[in-house]
Amino acid sequence: MSENTHLALTPGNYHSREANLCYYSVSQIKTFRECAARWYAKYVRGTWEDEEKDALLQSSYIDRALLTPEDLDAWCEQHKEFCYGSKKSNQEEAKKLKSVENLDLAVAAVQRQPLLMSYLEGQRQVILTGTLGGSPVKAMLDVLNVAKCRLVDLKAMASLSQEFWNREERRYENWIEHYGYWLQMAVYRELVRQRFGPVVGCFIVAVSKEADPDVHLYMLSGELFMQEQLTLAKAAIDSMNTLRQTDATSLVLEGCMKCAYCRKTQIIDKPTILHG
Repeated sequence: MSENTHLALTPGNYHSREANLCYYSVSQIKTFRECAARWYAKYVRGTWEDEEKDALLQSSYIDRALLTPEDLDAWCEQHKEFCYGSKKSNQEEAKKLKSVENLDLAVAAVQRQPLLMSYLEGQRQVILTGTLGGSPVKAMLDVLNVAKCRLVDLKAMASLSQEFWNREERRYENWIEHYGYWLQMAVYRELVRQRFGPVVGCFIVAVSKEADPDVHLYMLSGELFMQEQLTLAKAAIDSMNTLRQTDATSLVLEGCMKCAYCRKTQIIDKPTILHG
């Protein structure tokens, strides 16, 4: 890691390359566990940027609408084509796309639930730093309510009932497992513990982006499993530290051969043998 671990993080520089060189994050941990080659290209060399997919923009829109509604207009101005289908700067003349209007349905579905809105009360978009295994780590929490001892993350998903096949464990898993949100909350909880003391509850307020949005409030319970996820995060950081300290000229990283980075950089040097 960079020696400048005293970099003061702000919403403006949190996602910057400098911040990513100074601190690890859940995004880095997830990327590394998915594909070490893509992680190295993106976070160490700075030669790769993931495409900004519509699904991420949709979730960002819902986050702004529910967590920082005062910033929503400015966000739409920064993403005019996504919101309005054009680069019009005059919002009075621009009309939201139907796809974005559908996101407003998801926002309204959460707002109609008093319990869900109460769980979104507290400090929002909280930036925390701490350490895992001696390495500096950063996080931006959706909602932290220290008084009520709870940590809350807001998730907007395509569906809340979809299951995914885990090939390694040969079983179906829900979206919280599939997208690594247990690990994310375990890391967040540890950083909160380091700063404020124990957190009683970790929760996810979830809404689907369907025509008729589904909503749920999940409590992530299970101390042993949380500790296992924290151990996985620390192991990933240890591996990333090793790679950062390895001479780049002698470094050979095996990619996942599934992601966009691997597809773009792959060199075919032998046939794939298929048996009939």
